[in-house]
Amino acid sequence: MFKGFVFVLLLGNSLICFSQRTNNSSAMPREMPISGTISGRIMDTIHKMSLEYVSVAIYKEKDSSLITGAITDSTGKFVIKDLVWGKYFLEASFIGYTKTRMRGIVLNPQKPFANTGKMILSPEMDALDEVVITGEKALIEYRIDKKIINVSHNLTAIGGSAVEALENTPSIQTDIDGNVTLRGSANFKVLIDGKPTVLRGSEALQQIPAASIENIEIITNPSAKYDPEGVGGIINIIMKKNKDLGVNGIINASLGSYNKYKADMMLNYRVKKVNFIAGIDFNDRKDKTIRTSRREVYGTNDTTFEDNKGDGFIYHAGLKFKGGAEYTINDKNFISIMGEAGNSSHGPNFNNYFHRTSTSGLDEYALRERKSDDISHNYNSYLNYDHIFDTSGQKFESSIQFSKSSDEDIDYFNEYTTGNTWEIAGVNADKQKTTELSNEWSLKIKADYTKLFNKNHKYEAGIQIESDNEEGILLYEKLYNSNNLWLNDSSQSNELLYHENIYGVYSTWSDKILGMGILLGLRGEVTDRLTKQITINRTDKMMRFDFFPSIHISRPLPLNQELMLSYSRRINRPSGRELNPFSTYFDQHNLRRGNPGLQPEFTNSFELGYQKKIKTSFISLEGYYRETYNKINMISTMLSDSVMLRTFENIDRDFSTGVELMMNLVLLKIWNVNASGNIYNYRLEGTFQDSEVNQSTNTWDIRFSNTVKFPHDTKFQLTGMYNGLTVTVQGNRSGFFVANAALRKDVFKRKMSITLQAFDIFSSMKFKMESYDKSFYSSMQFTRKSPVFTFSISYKFNNYKQSRSRDVNEMQFNGGGGDMM
Repeated sequence: MFKGFVFVLLLGNSLICFSQRTNNSSAMPREMPISGTISGRIMDTIHKMSLEYVSVAIYKEKDSSLITGAITDSTGKFVIKDLVWGKYFLEASFIGYTKTRMRGIVLNPQKPFANTGKMILSPEMDALDEVVITGEKALIEYRIDKKIINVSHNLTAIGGSAVEALENTPSIQTDIDGNVTLRGSANFKVLIDGKPTVLRGSEALQQIPAASIENIEIITNPSAKYDPEGVGGIINIIMKKNKDLGVNGIINASLGSYNKYKADMMLNYRVKKVNFIAGIDFNDRKDKTIRTSRREVYGTNDTTFEDNKGDGFIYHAGLKFKGGAEYTINDKNFISIMGEAGNSSHGPNFNNYFHRTSTSGLDEYALRERKSDDISHNYNSYLNYDHIFDTSGQKFESSIQFSKSSDEDIDYFNEYTTGNTWEIAGVNADKQKTTELSNEWSLKIKADYTKLFNKNHKYEAGIQIESDNEEGILLYEKLYNSNNLWLNDSSQSNELLYHENIYGVYSTWSDKILGMGILLGLRGEVTDRLTKQITINRTDKMMRFDFFPSIHISRPLPLNQELMLSYSRRINRPSGRELNPFSTYFDQHNLRRGNPGLQPEFTNSFELGYQKKIKTSFISLEGYYRETYNKINMISTMLSDSVMLRTFENIDRDFSTGVELMMNLVLLKIWNVNASGNIYNYRLEGTFQDSEVNQSTNTWDIRFSNTVKFPHDTKFQLTGMYNGLTVTVQGNRSGFFVANAALRKDVFKRKMSITLQAFDIFSSMKFKMESYDKSFYSSMQFTRKSPVFTFSISYKFNNYKQSRSRDVNEMQFNGGGGDMM
């Protein structure tokens, strides 16, 4: 740990020195005489209130080249100094508002100061008092380094979680249990409003209501600025916010077939410099499932067959409260504090789980029950502080996050013998349960510095310290009927301590050279890991240093075309559960054991993209190549004729090579189509159990979304996707197809929305896996009860939806008219 701090201090000192040199160089006198100043004030058109953080850019009138820029302060004012004599125009832009341009600004020795007066920005809104604006954001927007999913336009996601919002998204695959993969990898990073969360991957996405999400950013090849954890990339959840004065918010509720209930509320109260935030999320959802499996164990003299079939449900439930405040200290200093706390429970629950064992033609039948109760208590707190140095584009951002969670996961296993038929006719033979207790806490400290020289030239640097700690206890107990007591089996119970500290520093530099946009980045991290298995008195340590470079290049082409090339290196570190060398029971016949010798897996990711904009439509073509070393895989091994062990191994590497075509087409004013197709080759190679592994497959997936607008604020949406077959170390996962439909009606001047949805309307979503080696063959299939119908209602008040009269979006400095942007 001491070495890690030394590393951070040395690199941090280098960054500070660089920053000081940068500031000193910017203060040097320029060759050309500078004496002109442009100032003004930006205001909101509805409330006539000042707008802070508005970006103001100054361009030359002659060739439209960018000269410099500034950001408005808390009173909406801006001042831009040191401008040479000449003619300029000004452009003001702010998220959620229409850009405003002002022309005809002249600076000369006789008129060295120009004041624009009060400039008005108009919010981008759907409804006006006199004129209705029908232009809406596309379901998916494309940027040089990300895809932006506008969740509010995905009707089939309303009433669900972030998983449903991602079901029809390019580069994303989901399965029947709500698990998400990003271009085939489950090891991606989830951020909320650009900040890390204690939850990992699919776990985080399953707990966030889609109705509270503004949009989702998919970053498949992140720069060195981002935490490199997660080989698949980053999914950034942008939550809905509101900056109006007074009280405003949104309330959502939904109910669905097979016992599905959701409700959430988010409130904002802004007064002068303070914005208070409060919210609540409630979730109680059950997915009815049917499970079948078959296992063949090849013995020396005989083959044993095991068949299982059963129905039950997988559930997700929870109640979460959140609140906080944002405070504008002055025009250069901003602070915010947020917290959330709540309980959640989830897990499988299978009743009527029949089991048949056949050896030498003799059948033995049993009834198994597995009931799982997983209860979690989660606490998260965030403290953020930002400082803007001046109008030259220098900014400092910092954050501290503390997270704590405690889990209690109890699994009950009951087995009844039933004779020689599927019907229940036996007596209780065995009752067991496992109780897994986990206490985790995490501390993350992050600081970032940004220097913006002009629109294209930017330097960023930052430091991050992360500490993750976990204590896990597993109790294995049996019920003895003689005294009706649960007694602990000390030979199968264990306790684990896990500590991991990560110290990182990064720096990025971007500019435009020879007509190309270039972003270069480099990140260095020290990882200090300790795993201590108390029960067997085993300690494993690891200390390592890793580099993570990144390169992004973009080249604009004629006719609204653009080429993008990128490279990044990422890491996936094993969790404490994957490292625990003690065995944990899934049930009486299935065990899981960690591997303390697991190494992190590393991925080199290359992407080449092409984009073509056709009016309001987009076509995007991306080729990608991803190579992962030290690939972490789950491996199955038979310990006896009836007990299977699943553990983790570093299989040498895998390769993914593919092409992804994405189209967002506005075919008619009332009809929008979004479609994507992904064709790729996946190859896995290495050594396992002294045998060569060489698995390969060519596969594909497609997604489509049709949205049709009808009169009277009514929309219909039909979505579908197909995921093709893919291979694993010891087998394969089959493909599946799913289609969803939704109808939405807006009422009360679009303040309320009513939505009817149908999920998996053809009952085609099935999840099947096969695994095998020389000693066994195993197959398992899950099917979710479908179709599922839901009814959702959403009510927005204040400026989530507003009406207004039309304002002029562009003004001429000398009072004349101008071109509309």
